[in-house]
Amino acid sequence: MNYIKMNVPPYPFFIYAGNALYRSGDFHRKRSAFTLFDILLVEYGCLYMVEDGCRYKLRANDMLILSPGNTHSAYKPCDTETYFHWLHFDTTEQFVIDDKITGELVSIRDFSHKNIKQETLTLPVCQTLSEDKAISIINIMNTLESYSINKYNQSNMVAKENIVGGNHIRQQALFCSLLSDIAVSDNGTRGNLIAKCVLQYLNMNYYHEVSLEDMALAASCHPTHVIRCFNAEYNTTPGKMLTQIRLQHAKELLTNSSYSCAVIAEKTGFSTSAYFSKVFSQNLGISPSEYRKKKQ
Repeated sequence: MNYIKMNVPPYPFFIYAGNALYRSGDFHRKRSAFTLFDILLVEYGCLYMVEDGCRYKLRANDMLILSPGNTHSAYKPCDTETYFHWLHFDTTEQFVIDDKITGELVSIRDFSHKNIKQETLTLPVCQTLSEDKAISIINIMNTLESYSINKYNQSNMVAKENIVGGNHIRQQALFCSLLSDIAVSDNGTRGNLIAKCVLQYLNMNYYHEVSLEDMALAASCHPTHVIRCFNAEYNTTPGKMLTQIRLQHAKELLTNSSYSCAVIAEKTGFSTSAYFSKVFSQNLGISPSEYRKKKQ
């Protein structure tokens, strides 16, 4: 997992925000050497993004922060209706991106005469938010949004009214609240990091056989600690989350492909077709075949 790190104060500042509704087949256009940070938060659907060769499959409650100076685009079109929020911000400070959560940055400013101590703001490049946190952040972004894109209307970007209007102080206060919600905090950092690391591992490896020992190895901790940290962050176990991730991918394949249930079971990490059908029915109340008939 990579992190964007910068010294604060001064804090990053809000530029503008909006939302976008994409149809199946639509995609995020390519931007080279973009000069702002760009936060993407998917509310529903799936967005396929690539930044300087790193691919990200963003599903509901997934957040990605794209950095200035990099090239980003879609690496494939959306395969289902997708609604996401975006927010642009910038900073006057230098920033670094690395895979270490610890370690202070060298400050080029001296605030000692004002009795101000700079700290390091650490933002995960990509993370999956808990349901409660996603709702909170979406509410903030809705308040800040002044633009909207609706591909059904063939619109590029149209202005929309927002609650705070041109009140820049209010906008910045809301943006700082958002940063506080998504940043890696100093308190409980290790447990929070372990949970996010495990969730990222599950999202990237759901189609393989995944054991608790595999998760512990990915997070560099004891298996029991994995369960404890994951439950504290997401209020469920890693095993149950893995099942939900697999079922979500299976539902997409049932809706958007002609693969047999046996092939879908294999592609989504279920050991057998029979076990896939059993788990699917237990969780959704209908069989995979019935679900496909209902959606197609």
